[in-house]
Amino acid sequence: MDETFKIAETPQRDYRDYIAAKLGMWLFLITEFFLFIGPFLLYSVYRYKFPQDFQSASAGLNIPLAGLNTVILLTSSITITLAIAAVKKGRNRLGLILLGLTVILGVSFLLIKYLEWSAEISRGIYPGSPALLTRSSGEVIFYGLYFFMTGLHGLHIAGGIVLIKVMMLQIIRGKIHQNDYIQLENSGLYWHLVDIIWIYLFPLFYLGWMSFFANILISSFIALLVLLYLMHLRSEKGVLRLIVPISIIILFILAGMVFSDVAFR
Repeated sequence: MDETFKIAETPQRDYRDYIAAKLGMWLFLITEFFLFIGPFLLYSVYRYKFPQDFQSASAGLNIPLAGLNTVILLTSSITITLAIAAVKKGRNRLGLILLGLTVILGVSFLLIKYLEWSAEISRGIYPGSPALLTRSSGEVIFYGLYFFMTGLHGLHIAGGIVLIKVMMLQIIRGKIHQNDYIQLENSGLYWHLVDIIWIYLFPLFYLGWMSFFANILISSFIALLVLLYLMHLRSEKGVLRLIVPISIIILFILAGMVFSDVAFR
């Protein structure tokens, strides 16, 4: 007797390995971290060798603009974290608004950095300039590292802005939504990385009167506060109870650093 066997077709599923995607992003962030490690090591070595020259060169930088940029980047990390939380809840419109604010803050950071660089260049201070070459070796090295490291960081900011715009398009097209937001979350991790890198660049270059170890300790403390803050936002519980004290602590630290710099100059 012939029997007809019907093979049930298994419906194709859009399979995504979210754990692998997150792990891959963390591996990428580690490579980005090592990209900055080299310049940071060079900075520490030459600052130890030319402490007075580094302090003198640091005094010529514009700390109010740099302080404003620090506040801008910290705020942008909050907006992108809230955007991810909104998309997780299915509030895509709010997520798009918050991502748009993040892009505006990122562009503002680059515009301020452009103004700062323009002021330095107008004074004849840029790598290889005749005016810079008349200064001491330590100051030449300081400004070389300053332009390279802040420029490299600026490129990462520009890349992050493009990435966030792509995520906005993906949300509009329905490819990122409440049930599939890993791309947006990974983009947020990248943005937090460039934010934390700036937290270290800011005191190292702009607060030259402080010791190197004091710079690192303060930067690490602020970075830790920011990470705890963002983790709390991601948990979506008791957000308002933490926003106020953490914001006040960070603002007091930044204000104290700015006023101390003015007092020591």
